[in-house]
Order: sequence, then C-alpha cells, then structure tokens
Amino acid sequence: DCVMQAQKSILHEDETEAVETPAEGSFIKGTLGALAGAIIGAVPMAILRYFGYPGYVIGILTGFLAYKGYKLAGGKMARGKGIIVILCALIGVILGTFASDAAYMLIAIKNGQLIPLTAKDVFPGILYLLETNEEYASDCDVSIMLALFMAIAGMFPVFKNNRRRRKKSKTMILE
Repeated sequence: DCVMQAQKSILHEDETEAVETPAEGSFIKGTLGALAGAIIGAVPMAILRYFGYPGYVIGILTGFLAYKGYKLAGGKMARGKGIIVILCALIGVILGTFASDAAYMLIAIKNGQLIPLTAKDVFPGILYLLETNEEYASDCDVSIMLALFMAIAGMFPVFKNNRRRRKKSKTMILE
C-alpha cells in the first residue's frame, strides 16, 4: 500500500514536471544566456587557435556553455531550445575562429608588419582573405565545421533531456 502511494506520488510529480516545465521560462532570456555562454566558450577557442593549437577541440565547451547559459538564464524548456542553443553555439564557434585571426592581424599591424593597414581594417581584411584566399577559406570552413560538431557533442544534455521528457509524456499517455 505504501509502495503504491509512493509510485502514484512519483507519477504525479513526473506529470506536473512534464506539463509545467515547458510553460516556464522565456525563449528570449534563454537566447541571451546561450549567447553569453557561447561567447565565453569562444574565448578559449580563440586563445588556442592563436597559439597554433586546434581550437575546434574546445567546441565541446562552447556547446556546453551555450546550453548551460540557456538553462541558467531561465530559457523556456520546450522543443525550440535545441535550435536556439545550436545557433548560439554556431555564433560562438565563428566568433572564436575569427577572433584569433583578428588578434594576429592586430599584432601584425602594431608591430609594423602590415604598414598600410590600421585596426579598423582588421575585419574587412578577414573578409577579403575569405574571398580571395582559397586555402584560408578552406581552413576556416574545416575549423568551423569541426568546432560545430564538437559543440553539438557538448550539447548532448539538451537532446538527452528532450528524449527523456518525450518518453515520460508517452508513458503518461499510455497509462
């Protein structure tokens, strides 16, 4: 009898969690939190790339921090959260990839190695390299794709929790 009451109580908690959780939170707050997490994750990626190491391995941290930022900021725990977190992680990955290149260019300008350029020419210079230098564009593409793959791996809890939540709701419907 005690076991049945405990089981009913647990089932009731699962029902309220599955029903109430998606209604709580905000996609806007979650997006801002995910962007903050992705930007924080982009910093170590840029640092690694700057020193010549493959920055894409830190992509897993970028994805994880984007997810944690979404959650901590009070993001709505609904179906759209995965897409939001992936897009924010992509922004973080792109930022981390090009921030290291921007740092290289700024230091080269400061040291007089790129004499006709100034600091305001850094981002147009990166765009120019992407358009004109196939090797640079290819390296950036590969780095971004690998980092995004790692970022998605870092967001495993997002997909794991969605799957678990769907299983709970199916179980409740069957009972």
